[in-house]
Amino acid sequence: MARDIPSLLLQVADIAWRRRYLIVVPMLALPPVAFVAGGFAPKAYVARSTILVQETAKLNPFLNDLAVGPNLKERMPALRTLVHSAHILEAVLEDTGVIAPDASQAERATAVRSLSSAISVDLAGNDLVAFSIRGSSPAGMADTLRALTHHFVDKLLAPERSSIIDSQVFLQQELKSRAMRLKDAEEAYAQFKHRNRDRLPTLESTLVTRLSALEEKLSENRMAMKAAEAQLSDVRERLIGTNPVIGRIEDDIMKSTRRLGELEVRYTKEHSAVQAELRNLRRLKEEREALMNSADAIQGADIDRLWNLAAGSLSQDDGKIPPLLISQMTRLQESNSQYLRLKEETAAIEKEIDTIHTAIAETGPVLQEQKRLEEEIRLAQESHDAISKRFDNAQITGALGKFEAPERIKVIDAPMDPVVPVTPGRILFLLAGIVAGLLAGAGLALSAELLDTRLRRQPEFEAVCDAPVVARYCN
Repeated sequence: MARDIPSLLLQVADIAWRRRYLIVVPMLALPPVAFVAGGFAPKAYVARSTILVQETAKLNPFLNDLAVGPNLKERMPALRTLVHSAHILEAVLEDTGVIAPDASQAERATAVRSLSSAISVDLAGNDLVAFSIRGSSPAGMADTLRALTHHFVDKLLAPERSSIIDSQVFLQQELKSRAMRLKDAEEAYAQFKHRNRDRLPTLESTLVTRLSALEEKLSENRMAMKAAEAQLSDVRERLIGTNPVIGRIEDDIMKSTRRLGELEVRYTKEHSAVQAELRNLRRLKEEREALMNSADAIQGADIDRLWNLAAGSLSQDDGKIPPLLISQMTRLQESNSQYLRLKEETAAIEKEIDTIHTAIAETGPVLQEQKRLEEEIRLAQESHDAISKRFDNAQITGALGKFEAPERIKVIDAPMDPVVPVTPGRILFLLAGIVAGLLAGAGLALSAELLDTRLRRQPEFEAVCDAPVVARYCN
C-alpha cells in the first residue's frame, strides 16, 4: 500500500495540472462576485433589552405571608401570547408614532403583523425576561422596545394590583357588615339581660356542679351494684350446688385418712387393721364420687333449710360447725346485704338527680335564650376579628407593593438603537466566495475527469486490452 501512495499523488497532481483552467477560473471569479454581492445584501439589525423581575418574598422573606408574587414562570406562556396580541402591539405602535390613531384597519393589521414577526420575548432562568426586535433599519428600535417593555410590565403586575385593590374594597365592606352584626348581637344580649334580670338562674352553676357529681356517683354505684349482683348470683349458685351429705363424707374421709396414718406407723401394710381401714377409706371415696355425679342440686327454696342445718351442726363429734356450709352462707348474707345497700343508694341518687333536672328545667328557656345570644356574640366577634385581620393584611400588602415597586422591576440591559448590523459583512462574503470557488473548481475538475473516456495510463491500457504493455512510444 505504501508503494501506491506516491503514484496516487502523482495521478492527482497530473489531473490537477491537466484541469488547471477549470480549477483556477472559479477560484478567481467567485470571490469578487461574492465581495460585490456582500455590498448589495440587505442588512438586518437586532436590538435587545433585559429586565429583572424579582419575587417580593426574595426581597423580604419575613413578609412572605403578606406578599403577592407575579408567578412569572407559570404565567410566561400567557404573557408571551398577550405581548403578540393586536391589542398590545397597536398600543406600542401608537406610542412610538408608527401608526396614527385614525389609521385604517388594513394599515394597522399590516403594521401589527410586521411587528409581531420582528419581536420575541423569552424567559431566561426564573427572573430574567429578554426582549428582542429585528429589523432592516436601526432607527426607532429602542423606542419600540421601551414601549413593549412598559406594556409587558403593566400586564405582568396588573393582576396583583387589581387583586389587592379589589380585596381591600371587598374586605372593607365586609368589615363594616360584620361590625354592624356584632353591634346588633351585643344590643340584643343587653336587652335580654335587662328583661330577665329577676329570672336568671342564680344557682344554675351550683345545680350543674351538683348534678355532675351525682351523675358520676350514680355511674359508680351502678357498676358496683352490677358487681355485687354478679357476686350474689355466684354465691347462690355455689350454695345451691352444695350437698350436706358430701360434707359429712368429707369429714369421714379425713378421719379415716388420719386413722390409716396412725395404723401404718404401728403395723405393716399387710396387717388386717390397715387393710380394713383402707377398704373403709376406698368405700367412702366411692360414695363421695357417686353422690357428686348423681345427686341433684338443692333448689333456691332450700336455702332456709340450709341455714337450719348449719345451725344444728354443733352435734358433731368435734363440736365444730362445718366450715364449707357456714362460710358459704356467710358470704351469701354479706353479698345480699351489699347488693341491697347499693340498690337503695342508687334509687336515692336517681331521685335526687330527677329533682335537680326539674329545677334546671324551670330555668331552661331563659338559659337557652341566654346561651343562644352569647353564641351569636361569639360568632360575630370571631367573624369580625377574622375579617379585620385579613383587611389589615391587605392594606399591608398594598403598602408593601408600593414600597417595593421600584426594586421589583430592574432594567438590566436598557434598549438602544443598534449600530452594527447582524448580517455578514463583505469580508465574510469574500471568504465564502473563496471557499465556494475552491469547491466549484474541484467539482468541475472531478466531473471533467470522470466524463473523459481517453486512456492515459499503463494500467488503463492493460485493463482494456487484457494484455501487458510491451513498449511505449512518445511523440
